[in-house]
Amino acid sequence: MLQTIIGAKRTYSTKGCTHDHPFDQLIVPLTGSLVIETQIHQFELDETSIFFVPADCSHYFYANDTN
Repeated sequence: MLQTIIGAKRTYSTKGCTHDHPFDQLIVPLTGSLVIETQIHQFELDETSIFFVPADCSHYFYANDTN
């Protein structure tokens, strides 16, 4: 059962990072782009896209430009 929704505005750097977390994440880019890779998918997200990351899904991400 959903108990909490948290919104966060973040800026990502060109330095890549890999992590996972115990919660689902909906990524909604506002400007610029974000590269994200999972074991199954690789996308460059921009303001025309969204991406759902399920809980415990390891993902690698970085930005190529200002975001």
